[in-house]
Amino acid sequence: METIVKIVFVGLVSFVTLNGQSPDVVIVKATGHVPFIAFNATTVKMTCTSEDTTPCPKPKQPPNPSGDPALNGFRIVELAGVNVDNFAPGTAKVPDSVAKLSDFWPSCNCTPLQQYTKKPDSQLVAGIVKLGAGSLTAQRPTGVEFQFRDKNKTATDRARFYAREVAYRDFQKVPNKSIKINLKKFGSTTGLVLTFSPAKSDGDVEIKIGNGSDLQWLLLEKDPLCYNAGTHMHWVYDILGKKDGPIPYPLEVCFPADGSGYCGPDQVP
Repeated sequence: METIVKIVFVGLVSFVTLNGQSPDVVIVKATGHVPFIAFNATTVKMTCTSEDTTPCPKPKQPPNPSGDPALNGFRIVELAGVNVDNFAPGTAKVPDSVAKLSDFWPSCNCTPLQQYTKKPDSQLVAGIVKLGAGSLTAQRPTGVEFQFRDKNKTATDRARFYAREVAYRDFQKVPNKSIKINLKKFGSTTGLVLTFSPAKSDGDVEIKIGNGSDLQWLLLEKDPLCYNAGTHMHWVYDILGKKDGPIPYPLEVCFPADGSGYCGPDQVP
């Protein structure tokens, strides 16, 4: 049976494509949010090697305000001003069901966000994952359709089901049953090498890279009882130097409102 090896991107992250190259995944720095690499320690183990004097992080349990015991098996490494790379050269294409500025805000000048992938500001960006070859696949669509609307509540795009997760596969330089990634502080050429491998020899390997304010929604893949407007989009607009950008609104709502915590198109934790 073939081992499944994949990275899943979740939460408040942005895919930025420059000049037809493979996208960078920008992990936005936002108050009350935790930028992370996460794995289920019951099925995946992590080892770390330092290429310089950078200390290896000790994976820790994610915040668990609800006390859900299902979260106890997960471990996270928090990200702070780092580039993440070590993928095979090539180009991966962002899936169509990912919310795109070019669709819901075509008049936006996105140059500032593009510049952060070249010279990132650790005050605004927690991490940048520099993708290469491989496939990006949308998964876990929103439970209802969302429509982006401007500050006057005028629609800027048609209603759609948007992806809550994007899975990255076939990215290794040499195919194997583990994930090996580099973490380097912005401006550094050396840093840490993290390796994620099966806890059992025949197991799959999945890690999640993302950013959220209540990680149970992202790690346990919970579905919300109700859907609310994705107001956390303003963190993305902040690093664009923009105000009053379009916000995704659900076409179906229920009361009392109960946020999903996804920090994607259907978030409000």
